[in-house]
Amino acid sequence: MTKKIDGVTYPDGVITMLQSKTIGPAFRDYLDSVQATESYKFLQNENASIPNMLYTMYLHETAPYHINISSALRNKAKGLADKSDWENKDWPGIYKAAMVAIESMIKQDHIDKFFRSEHFHKRHAVLKRGMAARLHAMLKDRTTKQAATVNVRVDKKRLILCGYRFGQDRSQDSKAIEMTKRLIDSHLAGDGDAAKRHLDFILDIQPDDSLIPERLPELIKQFQRFGVLPKAAAT
Repeated sequence: MTKKIDGVTYPDGVITMLQSKTIGPAFRDYLDSVQATESYKFLQNENASIPNMLYTMYLHETAPYHINISSALRNKAKGLADKSDWENKDWPGIYKAAMVAIESMIKQDHIDKFFRSEHFHKRHAVLKRGMAARLHAMLKDRTTKQAATVNVRVDKKRLILCGYRFGQDRSQDSKAIEMTKRLIDSHLAGDGDAAKRHLDFILDIQPDDSLIPERLPELIKQFQRFGVLPKAAAT
């Protein structure tokens, strides 16, 4: 799920927000400020599903990142840990229940507050200024230069093969396709700076799970490989 604020698209699920390159750091800073560090540390630790680590790091009463779960769930884990029964089949269920509880707690108690917080608004201001500057530069390039004219096939299926993600927001999908056309025009016209600005804009509006290369030469190779850009035109 996503939400759009002043034209900037953000994830609004707990896990996707924590993983986001766009607002992940700001969200974690906010959680630190409200003494919820242990919660996101738990959710982001891939090794937390290992029973011994799960209990000693997060569930034990004196754990360094003691998380807030029900007494029943903690007691169940303690009973197994006291017997050193780390191979018990109940551990995966304990881990899953803890994940659900912590994710639900953050969603209910913190997401709305984060989007109203100074941590978010500082980051949002930076992103908004950056997007506006890139859009202004692209529009200026468009009016002062004559773009190269080639028979370029820009369709979603080919772009998906190049790492694009579509379907969450039709408006953003259309912008990504239009910016891709402009990127290719600029590349073929020999204007690498303009092409790079188009790429930065595309990366800004694409979902966080997109696999679009962040370097222009790598993206051009992908375009050539999957037929977005004809090989003869990939200068």
